[in-house]
Amino acid sequence: MWAELKNLMNPNKNVTMIEIEESEMKEKMGKLRNICKKDIDVRGFPTIVKICGKGGKNIKPIVEYYEGERSVDALRAWIMPSKKQNGTRRVQ
Repeated sequence: MWAELKNLMNPNKNVTMIEIEESEMKEKMGKLRNICKKDIDVRGFPTIVKICGKGGKNIKPIVEYYEGERSVDALRAWIMPSKKQNGTRRVQ
């Protein structure tokens, strides 16, 4: 499923997918914390988050946790939403 989703999202220059294995948590979570200016709440594997916006001097990016169905179509719709958003929990 992940490979198919990555292939679908690859042509989109506005989407970067980062996979972090449990053995890489310490190293990569620090880098991710620097990007989103907050800790990511990992409650299990996989924990799927979307970081919206680049942030700025006084602006933190928005972190959304995915809580929906684990399918390619559902994840793609969440990553690239139309007007309707399902299966998310926003944290600012």
